[in-house]
Amino acid sequence: MHEEEKQRLEQQLNVKTFVDLMFHKIDPKNMGHDGKCFVNKTVQLVFEAYLEGVTPNPARVLGQQLYAEIKATSRYASQIGWMQPGKDYPFPVRFEPDPSGYIVKGGVGGCYRVEDVDLLFKVDESYHRIN
Repeated sequence: MHEEEKQRLEQQLNVKTFVDLMFHKIDPKNMGHDGKCFVNKTVQLVFEAYLEGVTPNPARVLGQQLYAEIKATSRYASQIGWMQPGKDYPFPVRFEPDPSGYIVKGGVGGCYRVEDVDLLFKVDESYHRIN
């Protein structure tokens, strides 16, 4: 089965499941779907929010989560001031291959090299340095 076919079938399944779930919550007259999206814009937004909840997110992890702080010596150190300590700093990260070496994904810059950040994990509301 080709990737396009798999995506089409997955989309159909998501639409059917959403329609079934919303049967008693949204007026059936507003549930029209043109094959690409719901005709009613509000229903489409609710559907997109539903998809966010069912789509795996590599940055959302149950259990321990990996975090990063930008090193003061990094050329990206100015970005530290853009984040609020305790709220979005340190920030959650994940690793992805990158030909440029920016394998740490997350934070306001979106991607960093390992040498630009300190890695941490969180236990009981306190952060513990890994490197």
